[in-house]
Amino acid sequence: MENVKNYRVKTGSVKAMRTFIGQPIHEIRDYMLGCENIALGLGDLREGFNVSIEGTGGARDLTPGDYIVMSEDRHAFFMSPVEFEKKYEEQVDSTELYYVVTKYGFPVKDGEMMLKDERIRPILLASFFEQNKFSPAVTVNQSFNVKDEADIGRIVSGITEQMHVDILKIATKVY
Repeated sequence: MENVKNYRVKTGSVKAMRTFIGQPIHEIRDYMLGCENIALGLGDLREGFNVSIEGTGGARDLTPGDYIVMSEDRHAFFMSPVEFEKKYEEQVDSTELYYVVTKYGFPVKDGEMMLKDERIRPILLASFFEQNKFSPAVTVNQSFNVKDEADIGRIVSGITEQMHVDILKIATKVY
Protein backbone atom coordinates (compact mmCIF):
# COMPACT_ATOMS: atom_id res chain seq x y z
CA MET A 1 0.00 0.00 0.00
CA GLU A 2 3.03 2.30 0.01
CA ASN A 3 2.49 2.96 -3.68
CA VAL A 4 -1.06 4.18 -3.14
CA LYS A 5 -1.25 7.96 -3.06
CA ASN A 6 -3.95 10.57 -3.29
CA TYR A 7 -4.18 12.59 -6.48
CA ARG A 8 -6.30 15.50 -7.56
CA VAL A 9 -7.37 16.56 -11.00
CA LYS A 10 -5.06 19.17 -12.48
CA THR A 11 -6.98 22.23 -13.47
CA GLY A 12 -5.99 25.20 -15.51
CA SER A 13 -7.58 28.53 -15.39
CA VAL A 14 -10.00 29.74 -18.00
CA LYS A 15 -11.46 33.10 -18.88
CA ALA A 16 -15.21 33.34 -19.15
CA MET A 17 -17.75 35.97 -20.06
CA ARG A 18 -21.40 35.73 -19.14
CA THR A 19 -23.70 37.00 -21.84
CA PHE A 20 -26.85 38.96 -21.18
CA ILE A 21 -29.93 40.23 -22.98
CA GLY A 22 -29.19 43.50 -24.73
CA GLN A 23 -25.42 43.00 -24.60
CA PRO A 24 -23.71 44.78 -27.50
CA ILE A 25 -22.81 42.18 -30.12
CA HIS A 26 -19.35 43.73 -30.57
CA GLU A 27 -18.44 42.66 -26.99
CA ILE A 28 -19.14 39.01 -27.86
CA ARG A 29 -17.38 39.32 -31.23
CA ASP A 30 -14.31 40.99 -29.68
CA TYR A 31 -14.07 38.33 -26.96
CA MET A 32 -14.32 35.54 -29.52
CA LEU A 33 -11.64 37.00 -31.87
CA GLY A 34 -8.89 34.48 -32.34
CA CYS A 35 -10.98 31.61 -31.05
CA GLU A 36 -9.57 28.41 -32.54
CA ASN A 37 -12.60 26.16 -32.70
CA ILE A 38 -15.86 28.15 -32.98
CA ALA A 39 -17.05 30.78 -35.39
CA LEU A 40 -20.27 32.51 -34.48
CA GLY A 41 -22.91 33.07 -37.13
CA LEU A 42 -23.63 36.69 -36.24
CA GLY A 43 -25.51 37.22 -39.51
CA ASP A 44 -27.55 40.39 -39.46
CA LEU A 45 -27.28 40.92 -35.68
CA ARG A 46 -26.00 44.43 -35.21
CA GLU A 47 -27.68 45.62 -32.01
CA GLY A 48 -28.07 44.04 -28.60
CA PHE A 49 -27.96 40.31 -27.93
CA ASN A 50 -31.62 39.29 -27.68
CA VAL A 51 -31.90 35.96 -29.51
CA SER A 52 -29.80 32.82 -29.85
CA ILE A 53 -26.66 33.07 -31.96
CA GLU A 54 -26.00 30.08 -34.15
CA GLY A 55 -22.80 28.25 -33.29
CA THR A 56 -20.72 26.59 -36.01
CA GLY A 57 -18.31 23.70 -35.87
CA GLY A 58 -20.67 21.54 -33.83
CA ALA A 59 -21.15 24.12 -31.10
CA ARG A 60 -24.56 24.56 -29.55
CA ASP A 61 -26.28 27.88 -29.97
CA LEU A 62 -25.35 30.68 -27.60
CA THR A 63 -28.34 32.07 -25.73
CA PRO A 64 -28.47 35.13 -23.44
CA GLY A 65 -27.29 34.16 -19.95
CA ASP A 66 -24.86 31.49 -21.18
CA TYR A 67 -21.16 31.68 -20.46
CA ILE A 68 -18.52 31.70 -23.19
CA VAL A 69 -15.57 29.84 -21.67
CA MET A 70 -12.17 30.31 -23.29
CA SER A 71 -9.24 28.04 -22.42
CA GLU A 72 -5.62 29.21 -22.45
CA ASP A 73 -5.17 27.69 -25.91
CA ARG A 74 -8.09 29.82 -27.25
CA HIS A 75 -10.63 26.98 -27.51
CA ALA A 76 -14.10 28.16 -26.60
CA PHE A 77 -17.29 26.45 -25.55
CA PHE A 78 -20.65 27.62 -24.31
CA MET A 79 -22.10 26.62 -20.95
CA SER A 80 -25.41 27.26 -19.27
CA PRO A 81 -25.20 29.13 -15.94
CA VAL A 82 -26.04 25.93 -14.06
CA GLU A 83 -23.27 23.93 -15.76
CA PHE A 84 -20.77 26.76 -15.35
CA GLU A 85 -21.41 27.33 -11.64
CA LYS A 86 -21.08 23.59 -10.92
CA LYS A 87 -17.67 23.43 -12.58
CA TYR A 88 -16.03 26.82 -11.97
CA GLU A 89 -15.62 29.34 -9.21
CA GLU A 90 -14.29 32.86 -9.46
CA GLN A 91 -10.55 33.17 -9.03
CA VAL A 92 -9.37 36.35 -7.36
CA ASP A 93 -6.41 38.28 -8.71
CA SER A 94 -3.29 37.10 -6.87
CA THR A 95 -1.82 40.62 -6.70
CA GLU A 96 -4.99 41.99 -5.11
CA LEU A 97 -5.16 39.05 -2.70
CA TYR A 98 -1.54 39.54 -1.64
CA TYR A 99 -2.21 43.25 -1.06
CA VAL A 100 -5.31 42.60 1.09
CA VAL A 101 -3.64 39.85 3.12
CA THR A 102 -0.53 41.90 3.85
CA LYS A 103 -2.25 45.27 4.43
CA TYR A 104 -5.11 44.10 6.64
CA GLY A 105 -3.68 40.85 8.04
CA PHE A 106 -6.60 38.73 6.81
CA PRO A 107 -6.20 34.98 6.44
CA VAL A 108 -6.04 34.06 2.74
CA LYS A 109 -9.44 32.34 2.78
CA ASP A 110 -11.14 35.42 4.28
CA GLY A 111 -9.33 37.73 1.86
CA GLU A 112 -10.57 35.67 -1.10
CA MET A 113 -14.13 35.70 0.25
CA MET A 114 -14.13 39.48 0.73
CA LEU A 115 -12.57 40.18 -2.69
CA LYS A 116 -15.39 38.19 -4.31
CA ASP A 117 -17.99 40.41 -2.61
CA GLU A 118 -18.60 43.33 -4.98
CA ARG A 119 -19.69 45.58 -2.08
CA ILE A 120 -16.51 45.07 -0.02
CA ARG A 121 -13.92 44.66 -2.80
CA PRO A 122 -13.67 48.33 -3.88
CA ILE A 123 -13.34 49.45 -0.28
CA LEU A 124 -10.54 46.99 0.50
CA LEU A 125 -8.69 47.92 -2.68
CA ALA A 126 -9.22 51.70 -2.58
CA SER A 127 -5.66 52.52 -1.53
CA PHE A 128 -4.31 49.78 -3.84
CA PHE A 129 -6.00 51.50 -6.80
CA GLU A 130 -4.65 54.82 -5.58
CA GLN A 131 -1.11 53.41 -5.59
CA ASN A 132 -1.64 52.17 -9.13
CA LYS A 133 -2.95 55.54 -10.35
CA PHE A 134 -6.61 54.51 -10.59
CA SER A 135 -9.33 56.67 -9.12
CA PRO A 136 -11.11 54.83 -6.34
CA ALA A 137 -14.52 55.87 -5.08
CA VAL A 138 -13.43 55.50 -1.46
CA THR A 139 -10.13 55.75 0.38
CA VAL A 140 -9.62 53.64 3.49
CA ASN A 141 -6.98 54.93 5.90
CA GLN A 142 -7.29 52.25 8.54
CA SER A 143 -5.26 49.12 9.13
CA PHE A 144 -6.92 46.04 10.60
CA ASN A 145 -5.75 42.79 12.12
CA VAL A 146 -8.09 39.81 12.13
CA LYS A 147 -8.01 37.44 15.10
CA ASP A 148 -11.38 35.72 14.80
CA GLU A 149 -14.68 35.81 12.89
CA ALA A 150 -16.08 38.57 15.12
CA ASP A 151 -13.24 40.81 13.93
CA ILE A 152 -14.43 40.46 10.33
CA GLY A 153 -17.83 41.89 11.26
CA ARG A 154 -16.20 44.82 13.06
CA ILE A 155 -13.89 45.42 10.10
CA VAL A 156 -16.75 45.44 7.61
CA SER A 157 -18.68 47.84 9.88
CA GLY A 158 -15.64 50.10 10.16
CA ILE A 159 -15.10 50.08 6.42
CA THR A 160 -18.78 50.84 5.80
CA GLU A 161 -18.71 53.75 8.29
CA GLN A 162 -15.56 55.14 6.66
CA MET A 163 -17.19 54.81 3.24
CA HIS A 164 -20.23 56.80 4.42
CA VAL A 165 -17.98 59.53 5.85
CA ASP A 166 -16.04 59.77 2.57
CA ILE A 167 -19.24 59.86 0.51
CA LEU A 168 -20.63 62.66 2.70
CA LYS A 169 -17.40 64.63 2.26
CA ILE A 170 -17.65 64.25 -1.51
CA ALA A 171 -21.37 65.08 -1.57
CA THR A 172 -20.97 68.24 0.51
CA LYS A 173 -17.88 69.47 -1.30
CA VAL A 174 -18.58 72.76 -3.13
CA TYR A 175 -17.12 73.04 -6.61
